[in-house]
Amino acid sequence: MIEDLKSLEFQVSEVIKYTQGFTPNVKELIAQWYKAKKDFINLFGDNLYIRSPEKVHIDLSEEDITYKVKDFCKMLKETFPQYEDLIYFIKENKKDIFQNILSKNFNFKNYNIKSGIKISKALKEFVDNEVDLYFIQTAFSRIIQESKLSGYLYLSVHPLDYLSSSENNSKWRSCHALDGGYRAGNLSYMLDSSTIVCYIADEEKEQLHSFPSTVIWNNKKWRMLLFVSENKNALFAGRHYPFFSEILMDKVKDMFVESLGSCYLEWSGWHNDRYDHVKYIKNSRDDKFLAHVYIPIREHIVSLNQIIKDKSQLHFNDLLNSSCYQPYYCWDVYNMHPIAFNIGNKVKCLKCNSAFIEDPNIMMCPTCEYDANDYINCYCCGTAIEREDSIYIDTEGVNVCPDCFEEYYGICHNCGDIYKIEKLWYNDNDGCFYCKYCKGEN
Repeated sequence: MIEDLKSLEFQVSEVIKYTQGFTPNVKELIAQWYKAKKDFINLFGDNLYIRSPEKVHIDLSEEDITYKVKDFCKMLKETFPQYEDLIYFIKENKKDIFQNILSKNFNFKNYNIKSGIKISKALKEFVDNEVDLYFIQTAFSRIIQESKLSGYLYLSVHPLDYLSSSENNSKWRSCHALDGGYRAGNLSYMLDSSTIVCYIADEEKEQLHSFPSTVIWNNKKWRMLLFVSENKNALFAGRHYPFFSEILMDKVKDMFVESLGSCYLEWSGWHNDRYDHVKYIKNSRDDKFLAHVYIPIREHIVSLNQIIKDKSQLHFNDLLNSSCYQPYYCWDVYNMHPIAFNIGNKVKCLKCNSAFIEDPNIMMCPTCEYDANDYINCYCCGTAIEREDSIYIDTEGVNVCPDCFEEYYGICHNCGDIYKIEKLWYNDNDGCFYCKYCKGEN
C-alpha cells in the first residue's frame, strides 16, 4: 500500500500543480485521506472503489419523456420568451427529441426544415443570438444525455474522484470544479469519514477537462455524493449532476448496503420529507415557527442541524444550505445506534503545510495566497497561468492560455474581434477570416 500511496501523491500533486498554479506538498494530505477513508477501503475489499459488475442503462418511459420535454419548454418560456417559434417546434416534435433526429418535415411560417436533420442543429434556425444558442444547445444536450446514459456505477473514495467531482468531458459542472468557488471543498470531503463519490462512467479512462495529460481518469457522466453516518446506519444523498435520477440513487444505496454485509440488509427506502417554517404554537398571539429544518427519521422528528455537523466551511453543503435540492435520506431499520454525520474536515495549506485553508476558492492559507503569483485558469484546458500571460476573449468573456488561443481562436480581419475558428468565415479572395457581422462587407 505504501507504493500505492506514493503513486497517489504523484497524481494528486500533478492535478493540483496543473490547475492551481503552484507545486503542492500533498504527503500529509494523502496520509490524512487514508486514515479518514480506511473504513470504506476495508468495506470495498481493500480497494479504493467498488464498481457495478455490469453496465447500468437508463431507459426513459413515455411519461418521463413527456415530462422532460414539458420541463424544457417551460425553461425556454421563462428564460427566452422571445423564441416562441422554437418552443412550438419542440412541442410539435417531442417524440423525436430523445432520438435527436427530425422524423418529418417541419413547415411553419418561414421555417422549412427537412426531416433527417439533427434537432440540436435545427435549433439555430430559431435562435440568432450566439450566447442564447449556446445556452439552449447545452440545456438540450443534457436532456439527450439523460435518456441515453449508460456506464458502470462507481462508489469511490479515490483521491482523484474528489478532485474530479466536477471535472468531466460530459459538459456539466458545479461550484466544486477546480476553478470553481468551492474548489477547496473537494479536499474537505476527501478528509472526512463520511463522503463517498458515486458516479456513472465507462471502463476506459480519459484525459479529463482541467486534468493534465500525465493523469487520466474516469469521465463522470452523472455524479452524486453519498454521505454515510458515523455508525453506518443512515445515508444522505447529495445533489445529483447533471440530472436527478431516482433509479441511480436506488442502485447506489443497494451497492453500499451490500458492501456492509448480509446482516445490514434491512434498510428503509429513500425519503425526502421535511418540516420547515411550520407554526408550532397554537392559540397564541405570538406566531412561532421552526428555527431549523426537521425530518422524520425512524420514529422521531429530528433537526437536520442536530444530526449533521459541518466540520469545515470549504465545501458547499447541499444537505443544509441548498435552496434548490431537498435531500433524500434512508436508514438501517434495526441499527438503533445514534445517527450522526460529520461532513467535511479542515485542510492544511497545500503550499506551506502549516496553516489551514480558509477560503474555499483557493487551496492555500491566506499568507501563502498573498505571496502567490496572480494566476487564472484557462477556460479551454483548465491549466493555471499567470493572469498577465492569459488572453481575454471579449466575445465570450473568458481568459485562455496562449496555446489554446493559437489552436482554437482567430481574429476577424475587419473589426479585430476574437472568435473561435469555427465561428469565422474564410474569404478565398483575400485569404482572411471574418466574423458573421463583417463577412457581408467583404
